Amino acid sequence: MPETLEILRRRLERERQARKQAEQISEDKSRELFLKNQELSRLAEAEKNARLEVERLSLTDPLTSLSNRRHFDQVAGLEFSRAERYRLSLAAIMMDLDHFKRINDGYGHAAGDRVLVEAAAASQKILRVVDLGARIGGEEFCFLLPETGLEGGRRLAERLRAAVAGLRFQLDGEPLIVTASFGLAERKHESDSLADLLARADQTLYRAKNEGRNRVCSF
Repeated sequence: MPETLEILRRRLERERQARKQAEQISEDKSRELFLKNQELSRLAEAEKNARLEVERLSLTDPLTSLSNRRHFDQVAGLEFSRAERYRLSLAAIMMDLDHFKRINDGYGHAAGDRVLVEAAAASQKILRVVDLGARIGGEEFCFLLPETGLEGGRRLAERLRAAVAGLRFQLDGEPLIVTASFGLAERKHESDSLADLLARADQTLYRAKNEGRNRVCSF
């Protein structure tokens, strides 16, 4: 009888040890699976962020962080179609920094880049959330103003002009004041197109240049 009890006790002990080992293995496997899932989630998030960053960079001017020409054309096309469909006002502003070549030639391209960045940042502070700003050329910018007519566009363009003219630079120890010229146009009739709108804004920009710069002209 005592021998039988001892056999049973040993058997129960072995079973207890076996259960304990099985539980430990299960716990280790669960922990390993949890850590693997965490790592996969981290990698997936990193891949998603990288994809979004690549997409953002493909739509953004790398120097000024404004939209690039490609993104501007996409969004501007949609905004123009919306304005046309619902008969909404739409204005466009062309901005060109005055005598920019002199800055590059006199102070170097790094100084010119700094001026572009500061001018873009000053402009971005003036624009509304719904407005679209883009760098479409070397020192040329375009701003699309949804649901805005000529008068509202002129007020905003004057604020942009004052913001750029208010910038102060020290380049090679010399003070430098930068100005910009602006051309403004609004969507006209049913047969109008986005290209027509931008062309009129561009025409008035050159008029502003010819009339002395640092001014806003409207079509």
